[in-house]
Amino acid sequence: MDTDNPLYESAAEQGHVDGALRWFNIIGDFDVGLHYFRGTNRDPLMTLGTDADGNAVLRPYYEQMDQVGLDLQYTKENWLLKLEAIGRDSGSDEYSAMVGGFEYTLYGIGGSAIDAGLLAEGHFDSRGANAPTLFNKDIFLGTRLSWNDDVDTNLVAGAFVDLDNDSVFARIEFARRLGSDYKVELELQKLTNIASNDAFHSLRRDSYLQLSLSRYW
Repeated sequence: MDTDNPLYESAAEQGHVDGALRWFNIIGDFDVGLHYFRGTNRDPLMTLGTDADGNAVLRPYYEQMDQVGLDLQYTKENWLLKLEAIGRDSGSDEYSAMVGGFEYTLYGIGGSAIDAGLLAEGHFDSRGANAPTLFNKDIFLGTRLSWNDDVDTNLVAGAFVDLDNDSVFARIEFARRLGSDYKVELELQKLTNIASNDAFHSLRRDSYLQLSLSRYW
């Protein structure tokens, strides 16, 4: 990998002047943002070449690109809905990607001080299995619990499910303070049914349970 000798589509190379515009406004219960970018793609392609000694190396190639994007948030009483989407066009590829979901909060469950948030999220990338991302056609389902107590007890649990091959990546995080100096944290990560062509396949044996105790002074 020869990162010291990158290639550029622009003759100006790393000196190319990029441009970006962003518009944002609040319209009723909606927060709306739009952006446009034209310039050097920060995600290079890897091209095969040779070094000074004639050895085969991979060199990063930085294309020019155009990107438009939308970020949208809707807030109403117990509901929070979010959407982020982009469309990108470069010499080698043209694709779109988005992530969207919601959180619905149940306050004071059963007359207690505990709040529960119900979470759902969807990920989509038009490049499908060729997308260099872990989440190209996945959904996330989970919950967030907050005890609203003086030791800040909270729990977040959920799982990503791949809609193409049913691979599951689940995670639980729990934390609370012990007195004024200590904090206990629990993390559980579980990968199941990981397909051989899934981006998580190299991590399929990385399920773990971790318990930690921290002291602050």
